[in-house]
Parts: sequence; C-alpha cells; structure tokens
Amino acid sequence: MTNKIKLDRQGAVAVITLAAPPLNALGHALRVALDESLAQCAADPGLRAVVLRADGAVFSAGAEIREFADPPRAPLLTDICRRIETFAIPVIAVLQGPALGGGAELALAAHYRLAGPAARIGLPEVRLGLIPGAGGTQRLPRLIGAEAALLLMSEGQSLDATAAEAIGLVDGILPDPSPAAAAAFAEGLVARDLGPRPTLDLTDFAAEPVLWLAAVAESRAARRSSPLPAEQRLADCVEAALLLPPEAGLAFERAAFEDCLASPESAALRHLFLAERRLPAGLGARGADGSVVLTPAGQGVAARLDSALARAGVALARAGTAPATIDAGLAALGLAAAPDPDDGPAPQPSIIAHVARACLAAVMAEGGRLLADGIVPRAADVDVIAVAGANWPRLSGGPLQAAMRHGLVPLLREMEDLAPLDPVWTPPPALFEAVKFAGGFDALPPTPAREPALTPE
Repeated sequence: MTNKIKLDRQGAVAVITLAAPPLNALGHALRVALDESLAQCAADPGLRAVVLRADGAVFSAGAEIREFADPPRAPLLTDICRRIETFAIPVIAVLQGPALGGGAELALAAHYRLAGPAARIGLPEVRLGLIPGAGGTQRLPRLIGAEAALLLMSEGQSLDATAAEAIGLVDGILPDPSPAAAAAFAEGLVARDLGPRPTLDLTDFAAEPVLWLAAVAESRAARRSSPLPAEQRLADCVEAALLLPPEAGLAFERAAFEDCLASPESAALRHLFLAERRLPAGLGARGADGSVVLTPAGQGVAARLDSALARAGVALARAGTAPATIDAGLAALGLAAAPDPDDGPAPQPSIIAHVARACLAAVMAEGGRLLADGIVPRAADVDVIAVAGANWPRLSGGPLQAAMRHGLVPLLREMEDLAPLDPVWTPPPALFEAVKFAGGFDALPPTPAREPALTPE
C-alpha cells in the first residue's frame, strides 16, 4: 500500500480513500494501490460494505494523460472497475467533488453512488479525441438511457449533483460527504440487507430497444461530418451496450478506445491539453472557459507565425503558383476555407499537397527560430500559440506537431529546395536537432528564455 490510498475500517465497513490530491489522477501508482486495497477488502470475511471516497476538492479528474503515450500497464482501470462491480458486498462511491473521465467510471462501477453538493459527474474524453475506456459507454446508458448518455458523452459535459440525482445517475445527495456520513449510509444498506447492485447486470434498458437504436442512429447522423473519429465510436459503443453481452461490450469499447488513442486527432488534442497547462505566464494563460488568452508577448509570437505563412504564400505566388492552388494548400492545412468547386477546375492533389507542405514548413521553421531566439522555451509553446492566436486548427495540434506527422526529414529535404525562393524556408538549428530524436521537437530540452523584441519580420 502506498500513501496514494488510505484504507480504514469503521466497524464492518471499509473506507478506501483516494489520497493523491489535488486531482486524484488515476495514474499507474494509484491504480496499483487501489487494486491492492480492493483485494485486501475482498479477502476480509468480516466486512459487510466498502466505501470509496477521496481526499481534496476533486474525487478524481480521471486518467493521467501523460501515461497514454506509454504502453498500458496493469492493472488497467477497466479491470479495477470490473473488480468493484463484481464485489460480493456493496460498494458505495461517495463523490465529494468532480468525478470526471475515469473518476466517473469508477463511480459507475460502484453499486451505489452518493454525491456531495460540490460533486459533478462527466465523461469528457471526447475533448481529447477519445471515448471512455473503462466501461463508461456500457454502464452510463444502462443507468440514464442511450439518448441522455450519448448527449453527455458527445458534448463532453458534466452534471452537477442535483441534475445527476434527477436522472438517476446518483442515488442521493449527502450534505456532508464525510467518511463518517458515508459509513453511516453503508451501515444502513447492511441493516436493510441491501446487497450489491452491479450496473452491467441492469436489464431495464433493454425493454425498449427501438428507442435505444433510434438514439444511436440520431447521434450518428448528427455527427456524421465530424472530423473526430471518437464521436462516431461513441455511438458504436452505446449500440454495443444493447446488442452484446456485458463482457463482449467491454471488449468492444476497449478496442474502440485503443483505435481512438492511436488516431492523429487524439494525439494532437492530448498534446495541446498538456502543453496549455505548461505555457509560460509571460506568453499566455488559460481563461475561465479553459481557452488560452495570449499576452502581448504571445500575440507577438503569433504575429511572427502569421508573417512566415504570408511570406511563404508570396514566395510561392512569385514562383508561379496560382492563387487558387495556394488557397487549396492552406485549406488542406485547415487554415482557409476549401475552394468552391464552381470557381474552376481543382488543382492536382499532388500540387496542393506540395503547397500545403511548403506553407507548413515555413511556419515550422519560424517556430524553430523562436526557440533559438529564446522567445519560447518549448516547441509545444509554439503549437499552443499557433492554435490560440494564429488560427491553426486544434485538430492539427499546431504547426510543429503537424510537421512531425508529415515527417521532419522529408520536410527538411523540401526546405532545401525552397530556401532559394525565400529565407523563410532556411532550416533552423532546432530542426536539425529534432530530426535526431524519435520524439522530434517534443524531445528537445527547454531553451533559456529571454525578453525578445516581438515584431513581425
């Protein structure tokens, strides 16, 4: 047992406390400790109930996002949730604060759920290009129905305690979600001889399969044009919850989660999620709605990126590239609207791709110069600023991430041919360093910061 978990006993009730505030993120060390504590409880014949709670203001913010870049390590959260669900005695989750993502999935696997006044419950994985991967798509619709579950997961929203109680997501609200109050509730269940209530064993949802499948079809239709694969996979998984046995549904969800995790869209969103939280205060800060608000210095960085893109367009035009082709290349990067097919014959795809790579390379090179100048300490800062202030689409992950997806070595070769057109394509030292590492720009150490003169070149 590590200090990430506390295990106490109050009579015949065990109280397991997640003790890794402020977020109680479900990283590997905490999962190991939680799994060990659950095993210890399962082996204790004197226990009649288990309470699962947390220290701090947050029950659990979910997975440790950084671990998604590594091979999965047992115990997986999906296995822990199944262990909770199949407990021989009732398990009560007490949510004193937000339970999001994997934190919500822990609560869904419990037999009973109680919420404190400050609790919120949500499965916002879609914001990272993911779907719930620990049974959320299978348990949530069984509790609140397919339509409500799909809406909650597809929009990545969370419900407060009152709203969660109103739709049956929690069994009640505890004005004081303390360990003593939680244990008292558990003792009441024992006194009334109320046993486990596994969510995956619920069958009421299957009474109206037509309505269930209609909700799935409506969700698919509404998100058919979404560039985010996770939005369609949510519908697939909720459909599987109706059509497949529980274990098969969990396996289907896990495969869909791994597909989403491997997608470039999820990689881009996770990259920005982490980078935004490390952006130096001198360049920008996250606003109340979670978006990044740039400082004047950050706006100066965005202006330099914009200037590099404009110079690339001018140089291409000067070399004879048609304006429509340049616009099509920018559209391929998500930086302009797609050309109207009525405006004339579309340029050849290979030429559009070349223009897109040339524009991307110019901005990537400027990002490398910003690193060399000490204006930004990390490559990821360039990406955050490009998305927040230079109109780069979020699903691109920013120009340096997009460049790594295209391949730094091929881009470097193209830049050598383009550099005679304009110095904007001169490869910066950071690019030569980045190509040495499998992690590309992400593997570069932070550069010493200095106060720059941030004027567009």
